[in-house]
Amino acid sequence: MKKKMKFLLDLVNGKKIKNLNEHLQDHDNQIINIYDQIQNLAKNLDAQIQNINTQIQTIDNNLNAQIHNLSENLNAQIQTSDEQIQGINSILRKFFLRYEAISKPEQPSQPGTADIHSIVGDYSIGYSCNLLNNSYSFCKIACKNGVNASFFLDRKFADNFITSLPQWEEVDFQGDEMPGTQDELPHWEPPDFVRSAEWNMDHLNNFSLRFEYEKMQDFFKDTAVDLKHNDAFSYLSAYSVIPHYELLRLYNTVDILHVSGVHIGVASFTNKPYVTFPFGGDLFTLPFNNNEIGWMQARGFYKASGHIVSGNIFMKYIETLGIPKEKIDLIPFMIDTDIYAPCRENPLRDELRSRYPGKVLFLLGARQNWFWKGSDKLLNAIAKVKDKIENAVFLTVWYGQDLKRSEELIKTLGIEDNICKIGILSRKTLRNYIDAVDVCIDQFTHGGLGTFSLESMSCAKPLISYYTADSHFHFENDPPLLNAFSEDEISESLVYCVNNAEKLPGLGSDNRNWIKRYHGHEVLWPAYDDVYKKALMNYRNKI
Repeated sequence: MKKKMKFLLDLVNGKKIKNLNEHLQDHDNQIINIYDQIQNLAKNLDAQIQNINTQIQTIDNNLNAQIHNLSENLNAQIQTSDEQIQGINSILRKFFLRYEAISKPEQPSQPGTADIHSIVGDYSIGYSCNLLNNSYSFCKIACKNGVNASFFLDRKFADNFITSLPQWEEVDFQGDEMPGTQDELPHWEPPDFVRSAEWNMDHLNNFSLRFEYEKMQDFFKDTAVDLKHNDAFSYLSAYSVIPHYELLRLYNTVDILHVSGVHIGVASFTNKPYVTFPFGGDLFTLPFNNNEIGWMQARGFYKASGHIVSGNIFMKYIETLGIPKEKIDLIPFMIDTDIYAPCRENPLRDELRSRYPGKVLFLLGARQNWFWKGSDKLLNAIAKVKDKIENAVFLTVWYGQDLKRSEELIKTLGIEDNICKIGILSRKTLRNYIDAVDVCIDQFTHGGLGTFSLESMSCAKPLISYYTADSHFHFENDPPLLNAFSEDEISESLVYCVNNAEKLPGLGSDNRNWIKRYHGHEVLWPAYDDVYKKALMNYRNKI
C-alpha cells in the first residue's frame, strides 16, 4: 500500500515539475518576445530620431535661407520706404483737406460800431487769379482810388491761358487761332503794380514726406505759411503748396488779398486775410468736387475773411457751402466806365462803316456755346427773320466749345451771307468793335449780365440779351436792355433794331447811364473798399 502511495506521489510531483518546466519555458518565450519588441522599438526610435534630426536640419536650412532672403530684401525695402511714406502721407494730406472741406466755417467776429475806416486806415491789397482780366482791371481801379494795390500774375498755373494775361487787355490782336504764347502778341511793358510768381514743381525735389520740420520751416521762412513743429497737418499742408512758394511770398507782402479761381484754395495756406471773388466754375463746380483740388477749394472758401458775390446766381452755391451770411456781401460787378466808354476816334469804326454803308451792324460777343450762351437760339432766330433784316450784318467772334455745331447749323439754315466771322479778339480789340457797331448781342440762357453785356452797355450800346433779377440783382430799376429768351423774342428784337435804327443811340445812352449808376467803378469802389476793411478788422479781432 505504502509503495503504491509513494508511486502515486512521485507520479503527481513529476507531472507538476513537468508543468512547471513548461510554464517556465512559456515565460522565457514571452521574455524573448518582449526583448524582441524592445529591440524593434529601439530601432524604430532611432529611425524616428534620425528623421526628426533630418527635419530639424531641413527647418534650419529653410530658416537660414529665409533669413538670407530677408536680409537681401531689407535694403530694397528701405530704398522704397520714402515712396511708401509719401503714399501714406498723401492719404493723410487728403484726409486733412477733406476734413476741413466739410467742416463748418467759423463765425466772423464783430468789429463793433466803431468806424472801420478810421481804425483800419490805409492798407495794401493783392489781386490774384486773372480769368478774363478781372483781377487786373480791379487792381487798376484800386490804384485809381489811391490804394497801394498789386496784381499777382501766376503765368504757369492759374493764369496760364493767354486770355488771362494782362496784355490781352492792353494790346490789339485779331486772328483765326488763339495765340499759343505771349510772344505771339505785340510787345507790352507791364506797369509796376504787376508782379509775377513762378509756379515751380522742382521745389518738391528738395523735400521728402519724412516730416523734415526744420528744413521745411527754413524754406518757408519768408512766406506766410504757418508751419508748427511736430504738427503733421501743418507740415503736410505746407508740402501741398510748395510749388506755389513764390506766390505765397508775394501774398506775404500785402495786408489783404482779393482772390478768385483756384487761388481761393491756395490763399487758405497763408496767414493773411483774404476776400474771395468767385466768377463761375470756381464756385459752381470746383468746391463740390470729391477730390484733392475740390477739398482745397472748399477749404479756401471756409477760411476766407469775406466774400464778394456779384449776382444772385452765386448766392445759392455759396450758401450751400454753409458760409455764414455775415461774411457774404452781394455787390454788383465793377466796371471801369472810363475805359469802357464811347470813343471819339476809332479807325475800326470808320473802316466798318466804309465796308458796310447804310447797314445796321450787330456784334455777337459770346463764344459759341449752346448750353451756356444759347448760340443755337440766336442763329435760329436770325434765320426766322432774315428776309425782314436784309439790312443787318452780324459780326461774330468765332471760338468756343460748339464751333463745329454752329458752323453746320449756319449752313443748314442758309444764313452764311448774314454772318461775318471776325475770329478771336483781344479785349482791347473787342472794345474797338463794341464802339464801332450799332447793337451788341450776348447770351440767352442763364439770365445774368456777364462782362461783355456790362462792358457793351458801358460803351453806350443797345444790348440784346436775357436778364432776370433773380439771376442778377434786384435793382430799383431793371436794365434798359432788349430782353429776350425765346427764339421768337430774339427775332422780334432784331427786327426792332433794324426798323428803328434812329432810336439805337438813345437806347445806348440809357444803357450807359444805368451802368454808371449800378455798376460803375466810381459808385461801387466804396462798397468794395468797405468789404476789404471789414475783413481786415475781423481778421485782426480774431487774432
